[in-house]
Amino acid sequence: MKIKDLHHETAIKIIECSIELFNEHGYEGTSISDISKKTEMSRGILYHYFKNKDSLYLYCVKKCIDDFRLYIKENTNDLHKGKEAALALLNTQQNFLKIHPQYRVLCYNTLAQRPAHLCDELFEIKKALKEDNALAFEDAFKDVKFGKGVTLNDALRFLTLLQNNAVCALDILSDIENANAQEEAFFRTATIFINGLEQDFETEG
Repeated sequence: MKIKDLHHETAIKIIECSIELFNEHGYEGTSISDISKKTEMSRGILYHYFKNKDSLYLYCVKKCIDDFRLYIKENTNDLHKGKEAALALLNTQQNFLKIHPQYRVLCYNTLAQRPAHLCDELFEIKKALKEDNALAFEDAFKDVKFGKGVTLNDALRFLTLLQNNAVCALDILSDIENANAQEEAFFRTATIFINGLEQDFETEG
């Protein structure tokens, strides 16, 4: 990517329009010509700010992930502890995509590392989000008394598996209603798991 002033109103318009197109049509379904038409700018102006479609796409993805991380940070309530904190984190993550639907497909494609030819770059972009996520759940679970044989790593791995399965399922869904249902199923399954983590103590008679 060429180093230009990406806070200029022209660059901002290019980025916002590109995010909308990538979110609606995906990487493959969006061309530089489409972006030029939507922004009502020449291809020359687009190339002034971005070397090619790949660099523009990666910038949009990074903005999506950076905004996601910032939203989670700003909306995490330190008053929640244990399972409540974990459930609140899941709820906050879902709320981000409800508030910012323009990031929905971009976010899932990034987690699934698509398109394939950019998987290395997408892996690096999502690395910080994965680290944030792991640390947040680890912090939430530190006050949980796990059931017999269950460890913190078990809990973290299971949530990661749930998320990865949800991402794979959402990655192939184009129907927004089915996608919403899949998201709700993930949230419900994760909620049941988190609520069942803590050991039940019985009072001995």
